[in-house]
Amino acid sequence: MAAAELTETTFPLQHLVPLVVKAQRAAASDWVVFNGYKGVMPMGAIGQSIAVSLQDTAMTYGAATVNGTVAATATSVIMSGAQITRVVPFYCLSYTGEVFEVIADSDEASATPTWTIERGCLGTTAAALTNADVVSILNIVILPANNVGPCMMVVLPLPEDNKAKLLV
Repeated sequence: MAAAELTETTFPLQHLVPLVVKAQRAAASDWVVFNGYKGVMPMGAIGQSIAVSLQDTAMTYGAATVNGTVAATATSVIMSGAQITRVVPFYCLSYTGEVFEVIADSDEASATPTWTIERGCLGTTAAALTNADVVSILNIVILPANNVGPCMMVVLPLPEDNKAKLLV
């Protein structure tokens, strides 16, 4: 096993205030859509008991899959499997490390929307996307664990200005 080398530092936390939110899980794998935020960075979650809080350490994002090949210069992308209702604008993270902003969604309830996008946001570099690439939807957080009930979490909102640099 080897340690990964630190190659970049994260954005300064000045003027960014963490949000503490409470959600009610009605079923396993419920999610929270952070309307009014283009994206958030989950910092942690706790459940209604110590047993739940031990399981509630890993939160994930909503996801969608690229349908077709998309050049690094393209300003629209057809998605599939985007079954979580979305609210624009929002950021997505591709496997290449590119953050792009979705500025229009052909149908926010559709599993197969066409998104109008702005490339290379938050200081990242636009990169080609290929068929079946999974992208994370950064303003949708999947609640951890299979337990139902209350869940409290701390998230850090991502910068509203898509020209801000996430990594400096």
